[in-house]
Amino acid sequence: MELKAIQLTIQQIVSAISAVLKIEVEIADRHLLRIAGTGAIKPQIWKEMSNEDYVYRRCLETGEPVVIESPGFHELCRNCVHVRNCRELGEVCCPIKTDNRTLGVIGLIAFTQEQRNRLFTDLQANLTFLQKMAELIASKVMEHEFYLQQLMAQKKVSMLIDYMENGAVILNRQGECSYMNPAARRLLHIPAETEPDAGVIGQIADAVLHNADGIWSDEPVALKLGGKVKQLLVSMQTLSINPEMKEFVVFLNDPEQITHIASRLTEDSVKGFEQIIGNHPSMKILKDLARKVANSPSSILIRGENGTGKEFFAQCIHRYSERSGKPFLALNCAVLPEALLERELFGRAEERDGQGEGKPGMIEAAEGGMLFLDDIGHMPLSTQLKLLNFLEHKTIPGAQRQLDVKLIAATAQDLDQLVDQGLFRRELFYKLSVFPFYIPPLRERKEDILALASHFLQQHCAFTKKYIRAFDEEVKKIFLSYHWKGNIRELSNAVEYAINVESGTVVSKNSLPDYLRNVVLVDANGYPAEASCNLRMVEKDAIRRALLLVKERGEPKDKAAELLGIGRATLFRKMQEYEL
Repeated sequence: MELKAIQLTIQQIVSAISAVLKIEVEIADRHLLRIAGTGAIKPQIWKEMSNEDYVYRRCLETGEPVVIESPGFHELCRNCVHVRNCRELGEVCCPIKTDNRTLGVIGLIAFTQEQRNRLFTDLQANLTFLQKMAELIASKVMEHEFYLQQLMAQKKVSMLIDYMENGAVILNRQGECSYMNPAARRLLHIPAETEPDAGVIGQIADAVLHNADGIWSDEPVALKLGGKVKQLLVSMQTLSINPEMKEFVVFLNDPEQITHIASRLTEDSVKGFEQIIGNHPSMKILKDLARKVANSPSSILIRGENGTGKEFFAQCIHRYSERSGKPFLALNCAVLPEALLERELFGRAEERDGQGEGKPGMIEAAEGGMLFLDDIGHMPLSTQLKLLNFLEHKTIPGAQRQLDVKLIAATAQDLDQLVDQGLFRRELFYKLSVFPFYIPPLRERKEDILALASHFLQQHCAFTKKYIRAFDEEVKKIFLSYHWKGNIRELSNAVEYAINVESGTVVSKNSLPDYLRNVVLVDANGYPAEASCNLRMVEKDAIRRALLLVKERGEPKDKAAELLGIGRATLFRKMQEYEL
């Protein structure tokens, strides 16, 4: 949590401190950005300290108060731009800390002799007061952080309830309804944002409140809805946090819908995801989560290195969802300049054709379906703002109605870091990552490498019309030993190359790309495999293999010494000896 998140509160606090002590007050965050101030300092708010932050930096580093009685002449001031010419006549600063974190610094600054006298006449009392104010600010930060956590938790619970497939109705002891989720409204034919019909709620209350033990038979309950009788499965749970205000959650299910879902799952339990090759636990979790949220209108953020198959995963979500019959459009945010990117996304409302209609962008063209935005981290800030506005209001400039488009974004970048650097809007980040997915790189799920390689073998053989039935054992070991910096895309390319070169029916090492032929074979623990029995040859080959391995991993040569169990100096001496 940063101090700037509660800047208004902090400014109010420093104004009150200054009014009480009649001394100027200044607060900077841990990045030495001025957050609040009074008097002559106030115009400097939101400006970084530049070559004048040495006192505050010491306070941040030590976590202890700093007292400067002669600003400009103190040891800490020797590199300051105001050395020997400082307008300050005295300074006392104190760190703002919480949970062993230093969030910033609060300082009392005297600019006049009168303020200096007030500051140092009773220094200990002023320092104690300043420390108490630092604790107050820290507590306000913690309160805000707790508030955000509670808000996020409430939002998550609300979202889960709103998008669950079961209908949910909350009733009190008198049979009055205090909440009804969208699924229940659909089942009971009650339009959104309208008061539930008292007659319908009365029927539900009569059906469940006499059965407070929550034990139900398999027989559905008949409800009269709009002049017709509808059979619904009903169950109930008691909310008894406060016995005096006991409420009941009633769950509703449509037997026909349950039958339909069961039939659909029986016929094709992996629809949309059958092409995702992988039995690694992380991939199973990903596919299970994707099935659960595919029909939610909320956004999805897919993270993963280049080549892990983020767009393919998004396509699988689309095929599995109820939007499969609607468009799936994809756009890479990194390849277009800002103006063209905005035009592709939002269209040009000012460009009219002969019928007076604006030219639609991809958001409008994806109506009812899904829009996949790859490399979202490269999107310019101004475009991010327009995308955020669309996600919040479901409208775009020139459109006369709300648009129903599910957004899936993807990135190989660290969006959290981009947010901290101010390069990506925090609000958009939260809006996009309602359902975050992380696709692990291929090297973290080696169990899937050979299965993927076999899949690509069949795929590329069909395309090239060649008959190759397998990989030999040496090729399999190479595939399992290689680092696969390009992930699945690189593996597919390597298999395609080998199929085109191979003249037999089994892919051999000689058919692989050059860079794979010299891969250091490693065991299950990542160590180089055994070589020959000649001692010098074993040593030379082991060092060569270790050096190649760390080079493939992009690691320094020192790591080779760790793999070999020798010192750094020994490694470089051996390298010189064997001319490696």
